Amino acid sequence: MKRVFSLLFFVLILNGCDDGDLTLETIDFEAATTQSCSDNNIIYKLKESEALLLEIPKTTFVNEPTAPSTPTIIDIDNSTNRVVYRFYNGKVTSENICNTIPPATPYVTDQWVATSGKIEITTTTQTSVGSIPGSTVITGYNHHIVFKNITFAKKNGTQVYETFVFGDYVTPATPL
Repeated sequence: MKRVFSLLFFVLILNGCDDGDLTLETIDFEAATTQSCSDNNIIYKLKESEALLLEIPKTTFVNEPTAPSTPTIIDIDNSTNRVVYRFYNGKVTSENICNTIPPATPYVTDQWVATSGKIEITTTTQTSVGSIPGSTVITGYNHHIVFKNITFAKKNGTQVYETFVFGDYVTPATPL
């Protein structure tokens, strides 16, 4: 009988331990399309009340394919190259991102700012069949963007992603 009570007591002690409210928040914009602002250097993805923003000079996206396994690598520096993840209190639209004076609602309820990491950009051509039989025409350039070892500062600490795929950003080919 003592063994049964001891075992029951031990089980209750183990179940009474608290793990400290550990929550792992994930950023998931895989289904969202990459968009860009015409008046500034912001490339972004939107999902209901969330926005993932990449502020990077448009001149970074050179319309020239990168060598295989040799992406363009840029540091996240929070001045020229910034990554921000925002939460809004309502549905967010491009007007909330691109306007000089954004609308009053929805407003930002939380924001994570990337404090370190690398931006890797791999550029490939997009082609279509040309008007001459057997020819192809370059119609644009696909810039595949991946964040490496990115650290976000948030209200209750930091969140680190070893590899985080932002997605594809397409630029048109320059006409001849």
